[in-house]
Amino acid sequence: MSDEDALLGAIWDAPNDDTPRLVYADWLDENSDPESAEFIRVQCELARYDKWDDAREPLARREARLWKRNKAAWQKHLPRALRTAAFRRGFVSPPPQRISTEQFRSLTTGMLAAAPAWDYEIAGDARGMSALARCPHLLRVGALKFWTVTSRTAANNLLGSKYLRNVRSLMLGVGNEWCRALPVLAANADATSLVELDTYDGFGDAAAAVVSGSPAFGNLRTLRTSHHDLSPAGVASIFNSRHLTALTELTLPTWYGDEGVAAIAASRPVFALRTLNLYGAWTSDAAAAQVANWPGLESVRDLTIGGHTELLGPRALAASPYARNLRRLDLTLSNLDRAGALARSKTLDLRVLEIKTTPAADDETAVTALMRRFGKDALKLRYPGQRKKG
Repeated sequence: MSDEDALLGAIWDAPNDDTPRLVYADWLDENSDPESAEFIRVQCELARYDKWDDAREPLARREARLWKRNKAAWQKHLPRALRTAAFRRGFVSPPPQRISTEQFRSLTTGMLAAAPAWDYEIAGDARGMSALARCPHLLRVGALKFWTVTSRTAANNLLGSKYLRNVRSLMLGVGNEWCRALPVLAANADATSLVELDTYDGFGDAAAAVVSGSPAFGNLRTLRTSHHDLSPAGVASIFNSRHLTALTELTLPTWYGDEGVAAIAASRPVFALRTLNLYGAWTSDAAAAQVANWPGLESVRDLTIGGHTELLGPRALAASPYARNLRRLDLTLSNLDRAGALARSKTLDLRVLEIKTTPAADDETAVTALMRRFGKDALKLRYPGQRKKG
């Protein structure tokens, strides 16, 4: 085996670790390929920042210049199906593929050889899911999504699989059995790469207690849930967790009502969120004002909050010392009116303001003031194809 083959093998074995990639970049420098080396280093550094970090801009310009000069050479050795795929952290990153459990188990090592990691959306019955848990090809998966209902046994088998070592992103699908198997995932000593957890169904207080109470989830950077039944106590367990120190993105629809929002406002989390999504029609205007006055908002760059947000919430956000770092605010489907919009127009340095399907979006006075303050491109008034009322 050549030195280069050994270095590439180390990357393929540990696709989530930057160290083998940077070691390979050093080797490329020493072997007369400095632009490939720089590209790897630049993309690895870019991956550490979110889209609101000012440090991204010079890195993104360097990335674009390197890509323009070298993309033909870097793409020509790839299989034809991957030649239009994006590169991440210096190597090709295939787009997500939807596949059945049977199709996944029929893959060969050669089929997976072109990229360090692959992203799959996998569907299948409980028997197929249990068989999937024993498939070594899972070691080649970076992001894994399940949409289908499964059994408790199959969910336990999958979330306890020793082959989840390289899965960084996990979405658990329809039905409650996935979330009931979270204690198995917490106990899985091989699932050490997980930084993103998305639960579609069944995330209640018991699931929140597992995620917030286990050191196994201490590396999570993203936690999303859609159809949950969290109580205010469950919400509090997440925001007061002493383990979720790395969390930067949280999606938690406000089905828990004003009491749950009050639990958020009373919390002093150990994490520093950059993205907070509190969408849903269950947020009162007064509750939105509580979020505006929450010290934890200070680190947030991207906030979604809707419901009955009308005037108190926007005024509180406009006046809050904790909202000054917001760069994107989404008030879509809220009750935002002219007075609330005019309050928003006087402060904050927003790059994106979304007010789709709100009274303010059809109010010429409000729209003119917002455009003057934030610019036409920053203001999002309607969904594609949606017409102005009246």
